[in-house]
Amino acid sequence: MPAGNRKQILLRFPLSCRAAPCPTQRCSCALGSFGILVGSLVGFCLSLAATLGAVFGVTTCLSAEIREKPEDPLNYFIGGCASGAIIGARTHNYFTGTMSCLGLGITAALMKIGNKEGWRLTGPPKL
Repeated sequence: MPAGNRKQILLRFPLSCRAAPCPTQRCSCALGSFGILVGSLVGFCLSLAATLGAVFGVTTCLSAEIREKPEDPLNYFIGGCASGAIIGARTHNYFTGTMSCLGLGITAALMKIGNKEGWRLTGPPKL
């Protein structure tokens, strides 16, 4: 079989099945290419969430140490803004980064203010 035909046949199989000894052998993967697609999307989302959480925590902590005000909501705004900047860098879009910075920063600051002042979204449970 010419090399060009073998390459075309191999491209029809999902990435995890290309190591099959015979190019005409069917893929024995349980999910096939759909599983690879879903796995890569889940991996992307999980890695982004882990990165955002780590950046938020480190930035908030460093801001609190540098400013010597550990309970200040501005530290949480700075951490949320840094996380939003990561989203902008990941999407290669300044507007997305700016809006994410403001949105996550304001949300984090409001959560800190609400926790300090005892805000409740709902009343106590009724039994």
